[in-house]
Amino acid sequence: MKNVILSAIIIASVILTACNKGGGSVADARVKKVTSMRGYTEYTYTPDNKIKTMRSSDGTNTTYTFKDKSITQVRADSLRGLFITANIFLNSAGLVDSSVASDQSGTYVEQYTHDANGNITQSKDVVSGHLYNTSTSVFKDGNEMSKVITDSASKPRVSLYFDYYTDKPNSVGYENMGMKFLGNDSKGLLKKFVQVLPTGDTMRSMNFVYHYDDKGRVSQRVVYDSHGTLADSSSYTYY
Repeated sequence: MKNVILSAIIIASVILTACNKGGGSVADARVKKVTSMRGYTEYTYTPDNKIKTMRSSDGTNTTYTFKDKSITQVRADSLRGLFITANIFLNSAGLVDSSVASDQSGTYVEQYTHDANGNITQSKDVVSGHLYNTSTSVFKDGNEMSKVITDSASKPRVSLYFDYYTDKPNSVGYENMGMKFLGNDSKGLLKKFVQVLPTGDTMRSMNFVYHYDDKGRVSQRVVYDSHGTLADSSSYTYY
């Protein structure tokens, strides 16, 4: 249950899940539907382009209700019979400061730190008052270059390293999914990421290839593992 709650609060699952009102720029694009090899997710938005609902083929339906300084996120999982409510609290800049969810097994808190550019540089998972893990990111030229995840004793669990394309803008970032409250996403499209264990051994390496529509927006993302084997393929449609 702990992993379900932590992933449901609001995470950067955004690497592998990654939105246009009226044919505007790439920054104005809003994702309507993402269809991958595992299923699909459909998105709807408020009139001011904030995320309203996410409905997935796996039986989950997530709704967002925006208030002045907070957001209520309700995630219903019909297949597993789960119903989780998280309260997302915003700082004075309108960016996520923390999120809190509870169930019968405990309270789950996610705490966030942003830099001056609005990038999430650190997040902490706190379970029933105890630190579970910390993620610390390094940004350069608007892109997240690395992330280190440590346990409660500050010992590394895994390190991630990222590389980006520079010739196309990112049309599947936080803003394109109505989640500007998460801050600024990497400006480039992810080209490669590598997960490295504390031993120095590579745990996983993935390469990303993109196809675009006639407005320069991502229409398909294809993911290959380090052996060149197809790992996933996602297609994107927009409003």
